[in-house]
Amino acid sequence: MKIQILRLVYLSLFSLIVIGAQSQPLKTYKLTPQEIKQRGKLTVANNVAAKLTPAQKAKAADRGHAMAALILKAILHRSDPKKYPMDVTTASVEKNIWQAVEKLSPAIFDSISKKAKQTLADPVKKTGLLGKYNDLNFQEVSLLGKIKMKSGIEFKPVGGIGPVSKVNNMPAIDTYDKIDIEIKSVDCIARTTLADPYDYMILTGLLVGASGNTNDANSMTGCQQIDGLTCDFNNHRFGTYSLNTVSGFPKTFYCILVLVRSGREDQNATTEYFDNIMSMISPAVVSPEDGMEGMVASVIECINYFSDEWFLQDRPLIPYAVQFQLNNLSMASTNNGASGDFQTGDILEFGNPQRWGKYRINYLWRLRK
Repeated sequence: MKIQILRLVYLSLFSLIVIGAQSQPLKTYKLTPQEIKQRGKLTVANNVAAKLTPAQKAKAADRGHAMAALILKAILHRSDPKKYPMDVTTASVEKNIWQAVEKLSPAIFDSISKKAKQTLADPVKKTGLLGKYNDLNFQEVSLLGKIKMKSGIEFKPVGGIGPVSKVNNMPAIDTYDKIDIEIKSVDCIARTTLADPYDYMILTGLLVGASGNTNDANSMTGCQQIDGLTCDFNNHRFGTYSLNTVSGFPKTFYCILVLVRSGREDQNATTEYFDNIMSMISPAVVSPEDGMEGMVASVIECINYFSDEWFLQDRPLIPYAVQFQLNNLSMASTNNGASGDFQTGDILEFGNPQRWGKYRINYLWRLRK
């Protein structure tokens, strides 16, 4: 009983800390019947990855494994540069990933590098992460040639890592040059069956701009997993995209939402860990030969591969990708530049609706200067 009381006290104090840390106040409460009815009126956005053909999904899976191999190589290089040499002077996707890995804090890198070495030493885990690339020689300077030889997949050189909203100097379109995706709330429809009710929901993800450039989103620490509970984020700015990376209309933007169930007491540590994972995945996404949706599916595959082997207490649910097509700027004259209310379909863990919980993310898109 004392332990339970202490835990409740801790969670109450932590909630206050989280509320203070959010850019917008976090409110948590049970949904009323009226609110549940109102949620049902929101437009449900399908997961764009589900639109792919079997052949496209297979190619996305191969690209996801290839991305994982490049990330693993950069981790090994930082851990032991002599044993795992790498060219970090020539502009390439490998250099960009290395730059992201170099920015990891010592504590985060120590945790990630241990998992990398454990993966290499375990044939089953290694195949799970790398797929057909499980026999790559990570002591070679570059993996790009062997990846292309095995699957035909290429990663073309791109510029350094930078914010999605500042990728070039093209003139702004009219008076608006950005579009935000804002998170209104995260609803726990039914908590995961095996989850402790004191587990927390954390939301992270990746942005994919109109030109295919990527960036990690502004992660959010959420509330407890309790049936019918909603985390109201009051339109938290989850990500910003530039309208100036491509000319003309339409412009299509994607957001990959990754909802994490965390059992740790230090939720900020969990958020930081996933932020770092996303920061490594982001520069690995370049030159999608199979189109934007194939690119999004590759990211989802890569996240899933790391999820299977690297995440223990903190496990992401099945990633959910949404898209928004902007045909003109007429939406700016109504509703303060906001385009409707949307919600994801049911986000499931392991995809089994008979056993696992259901969650939904409510969001909107907004133009701004």
